[in-house]
Amino acid sequence: MFASLVDELQGLDNDAVTGRLRELELQRRRLDAETAALITLAQARGVHRDDGHLSVAGWLRANLNWSGQQIGAAKKVARLLDEHETVGDAVLSGHLGAAQVGELARAARNPRCGNEIGEVLDLLLEQGEQLPFDDFRLLVRRWETLADEDGAEGDAEANHANRTVSAH
Repeated sequence: MFASLVDELQGLDNDAVTGRLRELELQRRRLDAETAALITLAQARGVHRDDGHLSVAGWLRANLNWSGQQIGAAKKVARLLDEHETVGDAVLSGHLGAAQVGELARAARNPRCGNEIGEVLDLLLEQGEQLPFDDFRLLVRRWETLADEDGAEGDAEANHANRTVSAH
């Protein structure tokens, strides 16, 4: 079956190979956006309970045979696209790839500064489309460093200030 596909593609000239590869990537990005929308919808409706699953993660594992890592990444992306429509639009239109979206989703879940990502999202989306991925990742990580000036030290101070004690 795969061999026959390879044989079929052998008839393409080099420009057609490049064109087909680009077409497939655009389709993948559209499918990624739709998958994220379906995960968001399933979460909101509690679709997972129809099959007797306790969580969307269990539902995804059972229906798609996804790993825990895939589930975690997909849920982060779904949440990002749901919270920031412009990211969903960029993915759906093919302007942003899976790696860039994954990096944005990771940064958006940063407990110390992720809630501030909306303030710079337009710039990050523009750069995500233009920069090579490694440069984009550096940009996002640099933003995180600047947005979280206190870093782990700030967490330690907050933890100390919020400590409580109880005896049983």
